[in-house]
Amino acid sequence: MSEVRYQVFVSSTFQDLRTDRQQATQSILELGYFPSTMEMFPASDETQWQLIQRVIKECDYYIVIVAGRYGSLAPGGVSYTEMEYDFAVEQGIPVFGFVKKDIQKLPAEDVDSDPVLVSKLEAFRKKVMSRSCRQYGDSNELGMAVMKSLVQASTNLPRTGWVKASAARTEEDVAREQELRAEVVELSKQVERLERELRDRQVGLGSDEELVLPSLQDTLSLSVLFRDKNKPSKRDFEIKYRDIFGIIGSAMYGYVLRRGVTSTYPRVEGYSFEPTLCEFIREKDLEFFGAKSITVPSHQIDALLITFKEMGLVMYENQTAEDGKLFRGFTLTEAGEVELVKVNTATLGTQ
Repeated sequence: MSEVRYQVFVSSTFQDLRTDRQQATQSILELGYFPSTMEMFPASDETQWQLIQRVIKECDYYIVIVAGRYGSLAPGGVSYTEMEYDFAVEQGIPVFGFVKKDIQKLPAEDVDSDPVLVSKLEAFRKKVMSRSCRQYGDSNELGMAVMKSLVQASTNLPRTGWVKASAARTEEDVAREQELRAEVVELSKQVERLERELRDRQVGLGSDEELVLPSLQDTLSLSVLFRDKNKPSKRDFEIKYRDIFGIIGSAMYGYVLRRGVTSTYPRVEGYSFEPTLCEFIREKDLEFFGAKSITVPSHQIDALLITFKEMGLVMYENQTAEDGKLFRGFTLTEAGEVELVKVNTATLGTQ
């Protein structure tokens, strides 16, 4: 087992995110890593910025937490948080963003009211979400997201880190390991593409009809199941593929999803995104659904995942579960990640 311990820089506004910062720091410590936070820095001045730059350069990973405040402005009109983020990106340090959802529900003192700051914050949130980013609801969810991101980073983006002298790896060792991992990833993608081409040719040989896939702008009709006066009922609901992909893709970003028992429907196996999809449907037709318990049939969920797979947005991927068993699930392709950013950006722009 590797004895490498990584140094992680934690960047955010301070007063409004005190609890979230503590949870993120605790998760870093539980992994055996070393957190670097602004609490160790002196008051804001030129010397402080030079110190921050030096500490960021020394870190293996950088995480930024963004909520409802833009933060203190540097002389150039950019917040120190955004300056730190940009500097980490420039240095080529792996950057992980964590953006708080539903900031309109935050207390007034934790949300900017100045139109200039609101505009700067919105632009910064979009910048963070355009790269590796996860959205979170509360500090506990943030802690888990930070831990998962760093565990995945240690596997997919290993850094030099800190080790005992007896176990130290050279820079050449790390560089070679990264090259080999990149080669494995690229070869896996080539195999996936070849397998897909073979399946497509087999399908083409058995049918004279051309397969026409929908676009994300197209609309489909979902059958929504609910109980009306203790009787099972069904209602058709019109929804765009884009809205569904925004929900499914966000839950899938950085994860391999498989069907399992959910907290919302403990007696029925489903995917983790299904409660969010049902809530989206409820809010769009709140006058009809109200407080009714609603579900989307599992065969329609499966059909949607297969459709997104054929569109090149998701793919099958094998992963080892906590019990050591191998399972096959769904995850985003690189094209899916890019498309998800576009969908999320368009959604934010309409809010």
